[in-house]
Amino acid sequence: MAISAATLLELAQMIERGKIIPRGTVEATIELLIEGIIIKPITPLIASLAFQFPVDFPRNPMARLIAATARAEALPLVTADAHIQKCPLLRVVW
Repeated sequence: MAISAATLLELAQMIERGKIIPRGTVEATIELLIEGIIIKPITPLIASLAFQFPVDFPRNPMARLIAATARAEALPLVTADAHIQKCPLLRVVW
């Protein structure tokens, strides 16, 4: 299993907003959540791909980076977002 580095920021935000109950510090909680998971860096290719989605794709930069990472790495994307699920450039699982 792999996640985009952008997902780390999203996890921190979810902890800060109370959507994920922390186990110690925010950093420690993120470390626990990502144990055994590969972190994919944001590369120049991924940054470029993040802005090469159809016009109806969500404008959220984090969603775009995460989707672009899946696209660049030829990985399926797990999302409940109906707009992202419809994107023909991605293989979506949910």
